[in-house]
Formats: sequence, C-alpha cells, structure tokens
Amino acid sequence: MNSLPAYTSASGLFDRIQEALSFSRERWLAFGSWSDEVDVQALRRAYEEINAVAETLSGGSRDAVERAVIYYSLYLDGDGNFMFPLIATHGSLWGVSHTLRIERAFALLQPLSRHGRVQRWAESVDAIRNINRRVFVEIYTTFYFTRFFGTHPLAAQFVNPEVLPVYNAVHEAIRSGCPLTRAQRREGYYTVFVHEQKDIVDPGIQDATLASKSRLLVGIFSVVRPRFLYFPKGKRLHFSDFTSVDQRNREGLRALDFAEDVGPERVLEAIEEYSLFR
Repeated sequence: MNSLPAYTSASGLFDRIQEALSFSRERWLAFGSWSDEVDVQALRRAYEEINAVAETLSGGSRDAVERAVIYYSLYLDGDGNFMFPLIATHGSLWGVSHTLRIERAFALLQPLSRHGRVQRWAESVDAIRNINRRVFVEIYTTFYFTRFFGTHPLAAQFVNPEVLPVYNAVHEAIRSGCPLTRAQRREGYYTVFVHEQKDIVDPGIQDATLASKSRLLVGIFSVVRPRFLYFPKGKRLHFSDFTSVDQRNREGLRALDFAEDVGPERVLEAIEEYSLFR
C-alpha cells in the first residue's frame, strides 16, 4: 500500500494534486529551520498560521472536489503511511454528493413549505456538510504542525494527546524510510477516525439534527448505504442509524479495508467518477 500510484488523468486531476502537494511543502518549508527550543508563543503562532491557511483551503461546505484534491496530496506527503486523508477523499465527495441530492428533493417541497420548515431542513443538511470541512481543517493543520513540532515537549497543548503519537509515527516513518505496516496504518487510521468522530463529527450531527426539529426526517435520512466508488463490486457501507457513533466507527474501518485491498491507484482513479467532476 505504500507504493504511490503511477496513474495519470486526462482531466488533470493528478496535476492538481501535485500542485497542492508542492504548495503545502513550499508553504511550510521555513518551519524546518526553527529551533527545537521554540517557546509556547512561537508554537501558537505556527499552529494558528497553519490553521488559517487550512481554513482558506477548505473552501465552503460544498467544495468537496477541492478538499479531495488536498486530502490526496496529504496522503502522498505522508508517503502512504497516513490513511485517513486517503479515505477522506471519498468521504468528502460522497457526502457532498449525497447532501446535494437531498437538497434537490427539498427544493421540490419548498413551494409547499409553511413556517420555514423546508428551509430549516436545508440549513441542517448544510450544517452536516460543513462538518466535513471542519474535519479537513483539523487534519491539515495537525499533519503539518506535527511534521515540524510533533515531538516538541509542548506539542500536546495544541494536538490531542491521543492522536499525537499517530502523527509522530507517520512522520518518523517518512524520515526513516521504514514504512508502517498495514496493521500499524490501520491502528493509526482508527485512532484519528475515532477522535474526529468524538470531537467534531458527533457534536455537529447532534446539533444539526436538533436544529431540523424533525425526528421523522432524521430517521429517514439516517438509513444510508454509502458506496465509495473505489469499493469492490457489490460492496457498500451499511447504516441503520447514521447518527450512531458505533456504526460510523465500524463502517469507517470497512472503508479503510476496501482501500487497502484495491490499492491507492484505484482510490485515486475513482475520484473522477463522482458526479461532482462532471
């Protein structure tokens, strides 16, 4: 899984990914010359600078294609050791595609809506879509902050101590040229995935579902069977209740296992198969 794909794209997708990769590497290159003895104020400035760029790169809630491109560039910059952004390329594209379909259905109901009900539903859907953007910001920020400052004694003031060792292991694998094993990649992915679910995704979903003021609507749209387009034929994720943290954690691992099985070239190639690219 650590070998990087030789896939080339007629639409220039791989060029866009390489451009994103070059931008990030050049943008943060100066941090490599900072002393290991920088104080907490300097660390805060570095974190805030990376975070501000991540916010800009994240775009709006609908900008899944841009986030997918940068997510894949993070995977490349991790030399295939950091699996979360690889899966997130497709999580971003499927999630936004799915919510746009829901919005089109809401648009048909809008003329019949009273008391702003359908508008409230649409705003709740956009809030769920924005969760993807918020996760992107944290992943990008944490990846590049830990590349330069992950082993600093004060790093845990900026990065959750549960995921800090995961990022440090990725960067050490890059520096040493000793790739992580599939089991190590899986463990690291799951640790980061669970953290994102706990700190960002679940609170966001709970807030959005409450704001919709419709238990029926939430129940209907919680039953989903996502198919990321790199999945083997006939394979899907299964949610009887998408608001369930346990179900999202379980299916998140299945999405990773499918990616490991088919390889990064197929994962990259499948990005362009989403309707958002048409």
